[in-house]
Amino acid sequence: LRTDQDNALILRDGFTIDNLPAITAQFTEGLIACGFPPCPGEVMVSNPLWCKPLQEHTNTVFDWVHNISAENLMNLAILFDARPVGGDAALAGQLKSKIADQLQDNTGFYAQFAKATLMFETPLSLFANFVTDKSDVLHKGELDLKKGGVFPIVHGIRSLALEHRLNETNTVERIKELNNRGVLDREFAGELMEALDFLLTLRLSVLLKKQEQKKPLDNYINPASLSKIERDILRDVFKIVDKLKKIITHHFKLQAVG
Repeated sequence: LRTDQDNALILRDGFTIDNLPAITAQFTEGLIACGFPPCPGEVMVSNPLWCKPLQEHTNTVFDWVHNISAENLMNLAILFDARPVGGDAALAGQLKSKIADQLQDNTGFYAQFAKATLMFETPLSLFANFVTDKSDVLHKGELDLKKGGVFPIVHGIRSLALEHRLNETNTVERIKELNNRGVLDREFAGELMEALDFLLTLRLSVLLKKQEQKKPLDNYINPASLSKIERDILRDVFKIVDKLKKIITHHFKLQAVG
């Protein structure tokens, strides 16, 4: 159940080190040996894109901001969520400040960034019935907790946090700070935190059961396998997700985004 790797290295400008590729490759291999699989998108220090001096990282961020694509937006999201775990933490702060400077008054970018919140449909019908997969034989009668609930909350809050230049990297802490700043009202902020907690707890429970049964580890769940109380809570959670999507759509004027 360990997450895959997501790490980067910021070198101080002018600093050089011998055999850096060998060192970063050894770091990546060491994490693999500890049970952390490599990142499918190669967001690792062993990838030169994520291992370079501060100024080169800054140049890359400039390119990502001014050449919008799905990959560039994803890379910016990864970088925005990053937190320093060793070395000179000020370098990470400087790079994040560069991101904020590039985005100042760039309302068009924020809308493009936030649009991913609506990437997946909420698996709840107009009459509050669960919408499950009907075409995929492997997941027939199931729904994806991550796409349907976790991702929209995390990315919707991430979009607001980016716009308001928050330093927090944890979604719950971001929700609290957005509430403190008046961006989200207290009641809805509380609902969002409870919804996310329920989704993550349910997802973990599902993964543990699948691991025990030696099934593929994924985010799918059959609502019929839940208790009535769990199904009722999950319905309420998806309604909260839909409310957040409407807030994000209105706030960033996503109706006008192509």
